[in-house]
Amino acid sequence: MLSTTGLSISFGPQTILNEASVTLDTSVRAGLVGANGSGKTTLLQLLAGITAPDAGSVTVAKNATIAYLPQRLDVPLETTVRGLADRGFEREHTLKTERDRIAADLEENPHAAGALHRLAEIDDILEATGYHHRGAMIGRVLDGLGFSERDLDRPLGEFSGGWQMRASLSRTLLTRADMLLLDEPTNYLDGAARLWLADFVRPYSGGVVLVSHDRAFLDDSVNVILELFPGHIRRYKGTYS
Repeated sequence: MLSTTGLSISFGPQTILNEASVTLDTSVRAGLVGANGSGKTTLLQLLAGITAPDAGSVTVAKNATIAYLPQRLDVPLETTVRGLADRGFEREHTLKTERDRIAADLEENPHAAGALHRLAEIDDILEATGYHHRGAMIGRVLDGLGFSERDLDRPLGEFSGGWQMRASLSRTLLTRADMLLLDEPTNYLDGAARLWLADFVRPYSGGVVLVSHDRAFLDDSVNVILELFPGHIRRYKGTYS
């Protein structure tokens, strides 16, 4: 569902990727490894469409969704922990807004062409994604990442940077994207939260590419290793060990 062809990018005299190619599907749980400065973050940003390559291309399957966790928080600190996690449902929030508009239009014009069909289509999507029960989903993920019930409505600014990143991770996981791209998700997790994340990743219904220096976590969570080694991507089947 996600592939690169002849991907190349350089920063000044340093070549990060040189005609690199890789194909990833929803069965992949990939640990992305390489020396410091080898370009792991750059590759994730290329796959996410945030950075443009100098040459080559990234192809994403039609209608496939990608969620990217950066190493730094990118939301206002007055946002609450629960509010940030709820942003994982942005697609469904947009559909709910559309549904409310269609329902209001139908009150004015009950015979609007196609409106009832679209309303039913949106209802089916919201039901299938568990949108109306998202509070329980949010609670489970935040609990797994170590937040207590009393933390959920506190603003992010009251937490340390590490806990802010845990909240950001919750939003990314709750997107339920077809491909999760996680840049150092274990950096600020304690042992219990790392075990929970590994348990989340293994049965995940989409693909996962993650950067981590925690070898035990990689052994617990991935089935493929992608190694960045001068300008190329080497793929190995199995865990880090």
